[in-house]
Amino acid sequence: PASFVYWGFSYKKLHGHHRLSIKPRSSICRSYIVSSLPQARGPTQLDKSQGLNFVTKDIDTLVLDCDGVLWRGDKLLYRTTEALNTLRALGKRLLFLTNNASKSRLQYKSKFESLGIQVHASEIVPASYCAAAYLQSLCFPLHKTVLLIGNTGVEQELNQAVRTSCLEESL
Repeated sequence: PASFVYWGFSYKKLHGHHRLSIKPRSSICRSYIVSSLPQARGPTQLDKSQGLNFVTKDIDTLVLDCDGVLWRGDKLLYRTTEALNTLRALGKRLLFLTNNASKSRLQYKSKFESLGIQVHASEIVPASYCAAAYLQSLCFPLHKTVLLIGNTGVEQELNQAVRTSCLEESL
């Protein structure tokens, strides 16, 4: 079973020690646990006062937005690296999601590394990759034409998807 969490985080000093606080970053951002467990009844909004306590053994994967959650522009938000290291030390799988399609997964990997965060390209899910993966999931015929109106990130992901596309059933 997989569980996914959309979240923002910050560190707070409590009794002389810094504690990770996971909560929405703004009033329009909400944190939810979405579980595929049979007893789950859909998304459950997180209690903001729980901090890191909600990251239990039942949660396998955390899906993190990038822009405004991990960084703003080319600046990491305060103690992002420590928070990610803490989650990895707890054995959590991290997926980095962004609706920004201007970069491919490899370009985002370079951005993460330039900010001091080590990630695998397979952990990064930009909109450029989602578009390419969607076409690939449809077994989009290789002889068809796609008009791309966008940046090089989408172009790179589409080119990669074409190289690994489904084989057409009718030749």
